[in-house]
Amino acid sequence: MPFTLAHPAAVLPLFRRPLIPAALVAGAMAPDIPYFLGALGLTATSRTWYEPLTNAGVSHSATGALTVSLLFALCLLALHLLVRAPVTDLLPARWVRPAESPRQARGLREHVGKTPWLLLSALIGTATHLAWDAVTLDGFLAGRLTLLHGRAVGAMTLGQVLEYASSAVGLAIVGRFLWRHRAEPHSRHDRVAHLTPTMRWSVLAALALACVLGAAANLQGVDAYRQTTTYDYSRPITHKLADGVTTTGYPTRTVETPWADTAEALLYDTAKGAGAALILSLLAYGTTWHTTRLPKRFTRKTAPSSHRV
Repeated sequence: MPFTLAHPAAVLPLFRRPLIPAALVAGAMAPDIPYFLGALGLTATSRTWYEPLTNAGVSHSATGALTVSLLFALCLLALHLLVRAPVTDLLPARWVRPAESPRQARGLREHVGKTPWLLLSALIGTATHLAWDAVTLDGFLAGRLTLLHGRAVGAMTLGQVLEYASSAVGLAIVGRFLWRHRAEPHSRHDRVAHLTPTMRWSVLAALALACVLGAAANLQGVDAYRQTTTYDYSRPITHKLADGVTTTGYPTRTVETPWADTAEALLYDTAKGAGAALILSLLAYGTTWHTTRLPKRFTRKTAPSSHRV
């Protein structure tokens, strides 16, 4: 599957009214959320009510797009609203220009007032995610097109080449978009200069450290990446247990994992661990940022007026 952060590239051309850009981006990444929940240790069996929320197969299905992925998109949108101002406060001052008009301030009330377009935008974003995944290694179309399973570059199949290449192109497009729009006007609520330079660099260092630790914690042992177990399904072995129940197994063999698969597994686990840690860190930072602002806002609202009656 393409890298999660590359998926927003597919919705950038759709940044037109009345669609909501934040919801488009949230929907484009939502189906991959179960992978990050798994990195946090949140797993489930078919007997638990929240199993669909931790099953990437469900979130990547047509039915799941209307339920699980839509829910995750709304959660990502809520996260965006929570951390937008705190993250803006981490940017260099020269990258942030104040809004020229109060109408440019977009918050929760505006999104709620456009609920139908918000939901549609999220669903469109999810649709682009599923369509992109469909033509890569493990996608719906890839499983039915034998051409994508043929060797293309060394040990890599054409499906893997498409997966890696499209991820790289998508990340480049997203990076270029962010760089070109780095100095767009922001709401006055987004830029409050709450952090000193020392605090700003400390937060950035903490976020980076959290990503490194999260990635390291999600990695497995070396042998898990260098070796893999194959099954010989042509030679079933049937065992009869004492209670009369029979089980069927298959001969196994441990082989060296192709370097392309090893690299993919390492990148996959690293990205999941780092992404999960970053989400938790942003939640903590955003909550702390807003909490420290509450006393000041309350003081401003309750301060007695200096005008004489």
